[in-house]
Amino acid sequence: MPVWCVVVLASLGLLGWGSVAWPNAGPRSTGAFVIAEPPGVADVQIARETLSIDLRPAQLGQKAIVEATYLLHNEGEERLLELLFAFGSRENKDWSITLDDKPLEGVITPGADMPIAWRPPRETPGLESDTPLSYGLGWPTVAPLAFKLVVPSGNAVLKVRYQAEIALNYARPSMYRQFAYILSPARSWASFGGLDLTIQVPGGWSVAATLDLEREGDLLRGNFDRIPADSLAITMRPAVPVGYQRLFEVSRAVAIFLGLAGWFGCWKAGRVWAGELVRSAAADASARYYQTIKLLGGAVLIGFLYGMLMTAATWWTAFGPDVVYPPSASEQQLAQAASLSFGYLSIFKMIGLFLLAGVLAGVAGLIALVAGLLRRRSLTNTDLAK
Repeated sequence: MPVWCVVVLASLGLLGWGSVAWPNAGPRSTGAFVIAEPPGVADVQIARETLSIDLRPAQLGQKAIVEATYLLHNEGEERLLELLFAFGSRENKDWSITLDDKPLEGVITPGADMPIAWRPPRETPGLESDTPLSYGLGWPTVAPLAFKLVVPSGNAVLKVRYQAEIALNYARPSMYRQFAYILSPARSWASFGGLDLTIQVPGGWSVAATLDLEREGDLLRGNFDRIPADSLAITMRPAVPVGYQRLFEVSRAVAIFLGLAGWFGCWKAGRVWAGELVRSAAADASARYYQTIKLLGGAVLIGFLYGMLMTAATWWTAFGPDVVYPPSASEQQLAQAASLSFGYLSIFKMIGLFLLAGVLAGVAGLIALVAGLLRRRSLTNTDLAK
């Protein structure tokens, strides 16, 4: 295989890495929130649960509204239960709890032990690909609400309504919203008869969930005869302009084309430069001593020009779509309020692009030099033959 082919194939991976990996670097998030079912007792059953989650307030950067209705069944005598509820809100306010439509009081307990079943999922599902998004870092703290209720013999209806935080995951041109509801504590009750789930999402948003749900417009529905999973994880995002992804794909294709065409151009330029040097040396014998130095200088110049071209092409691939399609004013305000950004990642991206351009420039210069040396040898052998 010719030398130039080996160099091109070895460097193509670098170009693809620079065009694809850097623009998709991971976003930063506000972290996970604990939103969970209350751990129960072995003698009381949940005959059926109706869970309603309204995520539409995410459009305004507000909390989700969660309503859970539990049909309890106690086969024995009335029982006093002491339960903990995790509302997924730092303030733990704007909540209500009723038993058979009678309000119950609760107390915030910052020092309460966290049930291990409250551990939130590590990831929420991906939207544009199968790659999931990280959901928070580590084991978040929570100040649960402790309350007592007397469950009578037979059936009783426990209703809970509260607001829950929606996590933000920074990305452009619009941020991801992440929400997780932990279902596994329901297993600690005597039995669980089933779940009727409805989720309202903002109109026109992309949504992915870990449970198998049917979507009807902006409503997700699911009916389950048992606890379907340890948790429900949801990822949402405002609609990304169609042109954003197309511009990125076109920019990437153009960058790869310029890279390949540029390597071919460097090969041709090296050959042309060597030909000029050999012809000039034919009339001036002393010039032959400087051919190698001039070849090397020409290769450096060719590599530098190629590097400048690829710096512009890869920069546009990485940042061009964000320039053409900036975040909306509401997205910018929401990110600023949550102090979210790519932070040092943008600097690392720029450093990476310059390093990549430097490597590609070196490869281009090497291609030009090898082409020039081969061309000089070919012309020299031809002259000797004559």
